[in-house]
Formats: sequence, C-alpha cells, structure tokens
Amino acid sequence: MKTALVHDWLNGMRGGEKVLEHICSLFPDAPLFTLHGEKEKLSPLLRQKDILYSMIQNLPLRKKYYRYYLPFFPLAVERFRFDGFELVISTSHCAAKGIKPADASCHVCYCFTPMRYVWELSGDYFGENALKHFLLNPFLSYLKSWDKKSSGRVFRFLTISRTTQERIKRFYGRDSLVIYPPCNYPFDPDKEKKDFYLILSALVPYKKIDLAIRVFNETKLPLVIAGSGPDEDRLKKASGPNVAFTGWIDEDKKEELLRSAKALIFPGVEDFGLTPLEAIAFGTPVVAYKKGGILETITEETGVFFEEQNEPSLKGVLLSFERKPFVIEKKPDHFDRFSPEHFKKEFKSAIDETFDAFRKGKKFY
Repeated sequence: MKTALVHDWLNGMRGGEKVLEHICSLFPDAPLFTLHGEKEKLSPLLRQKDILYSMIQNLPLRKKYYRYYLPFFPLAVERFRFDGFELVISTSHCAAKGIKPADASCHVCYCFTPMRYVWELSGDYFGENALKHFLLNPFLSYLKSWDKKSSGRVFRFLTISRTTQERIKRFYGRDSLVIYPPCNYPFDPDKEKKDFYLILSALVPYKKIDLAIRVFNETKLPLVIAGSGPDEDRLKKASGPNVAFTGWIDEDKKEELLRSAKALIFPGVEDFGLTPLEAIAFGTPVVAYKKGGILETITEETGVFFEEQNEPSLKGVLLSFERKPFVIEKKPDHFDRFSPEHFKKEFKSAIDETFDAFRKGKKFY
C-alpha cells in the first residue's frame, strides 16, 4: 500500500525521532512530511528519507524560535496533501495528527501525547508571566479547540503508554492501543560506576531539572547534566560548582555517561520516558518521581521513587540511595517487552489490522 509518514518536526534525535526511525524501517519507501527540520541534526537513516517541509521551514529565525510559531502549526499541517496515499501514519505530540487525509486515506496516529502546551503544561512551557498568558490565552483556546476537533480525522489512535492512553480518552474521547516504544540498547550492564549522578534531557521547564539542581546544590553531590535547550542559561546560573553541564552530546558520549553514572535522575513527569530504559540497559538504576509513564518501565529492581515532586522528597530518597546504592546486574523480566523487534512486530500487526478494518468500514473509537 502507498504510505506517507508525518512527524511534528525534525531538529534533533530525541525519543520521538528514535521511534520514527523504526517506523521508517518498516515503510522504507514512504515520504516523510514535517513542519520544519534541520537535516544535519538527524541520523543517517532519517537524512536519507524524502522529506517534505511545511511553510514553517521558510519562516525567519525558525531554528531558534520555532516554538513561537505554534499558532501557525495547524494551518501548516492542514496544507499537506495526501492524494494517492492509501495509508498515512502520523507520529505526533503536537500538530502532526491534525493533518487532513484524503478521503481514500487511512490515517493512523501513533500519539506520543495530546498537545501538552494547551491541555496541561502551558505554565511550564510559557512561564507564569501574567501579561504573557493574557496575550497567549486566545491562541491557547484556539489550539485546544483545534486539537480536539482534528482528532476526529484520525481513523485509529496508537499510543506509547497507559498514561497517554488515559489522556487521549480524556481530551479526545477516543480509545487507543498501547504499543510501547523500543529501547535501542541491548541489556549490557556495566558494574564499574563512577561517583556522579546523571541527568540526560532537553533543558526545558517541564523536565523539572531546576528541582534536581536545588537538591544537589544542598547535598553537594556531583551531578552531570547532558543536553541543551532554552533553559540552559537559567539552569547554569542556578547551579553550584558540583553541577557540570556538557551541552549537546553525541551517541558515543551518551552511552559512556549512561554506562558510568551512579544513577540517572528523572525529576519530571514523562509520557513514557525512554532514557530510563536506556540507563537500565547499562545497569544504571534510576531515581525518579513516582508519576506518569515511568511507572510502566521502572520497578523496584531497577530504581527508586520519590513520592512528592519537591526538594525534601527527592533529597530523602537521594540520601538513602547514597547509603545503599545498587547496580542492576540481572536483566529485568519485562525488559524484552521494549526491544526493537517486539515494537516492530506489534506496530506492523496493528497497522495491518487497522487498514483491513478501514477497507471494511469498521470504526475505532
């Protein structure tokens, strides 16, 4: 069947882009539609794709300030044309799921989450400035309305966790099928750990990295923060001498840090959380806030949880871990559930089932 793929944007290799790689391998001839991108920041597999960009690609300063073009994203994705495609697969956490498929096209969305910016985390994304919110509110209301309305253009939703499944039901009134994203690393634990904790993340407000920094400033424990993002300067200014920033890192450096860290610190609420699984693959335990998709990947064998998203709760668990650290030596029973092979098998099966239902006029709600 003639297939097209749609992804929100392509300006780096985060969790969503790694999932997209596996989907691209299942549909190697499918063109890839996206709002905007920077090919030089993509993996070799994605750089080889036939990539079609929206009008956002030609807007000024979009590399640094693309988030400010958010109100234009619906118009941009709705201008894509899918005549002649039997199947369209969108991978979406923002606007990609809002495409207008052709009447003869079966649209399946692998939804990372409904648009966080408008449903739950506008304060974390846009700050708490009252004037900014006053100016943004009309746009956020419009985006919320558009996001819900455009969900009706999706024939079937697939999603990454029970956490996002609940959101899709709550915000869109739609059922969805959970297919867990894959971890690209095989289980290969390293027992030689160094004396530092690690945060590996985009530096954006909702990741709650500032919470971890305050705790590490107080405890004086060594922390390495790997990643980049709009919050970088603010976080650096708030950090003590025991907190080191690496900036953006490549895959080799990422593996080195994940292998050698004493533990991965995960203070935010994630829809799924691929990085903790990658840490587990190298025998590195996780210290995480006990909420969200992390509850579907981390067990007592592989990490420790703090109950409240505040400094006393994280500090207490961290000091307890200092007294009794551990290394993951045995492969967790559930780890193979997140293998690339398992993902591809489940995803392809769901796509085949969905396309067959589309041809027969069956509905998914």
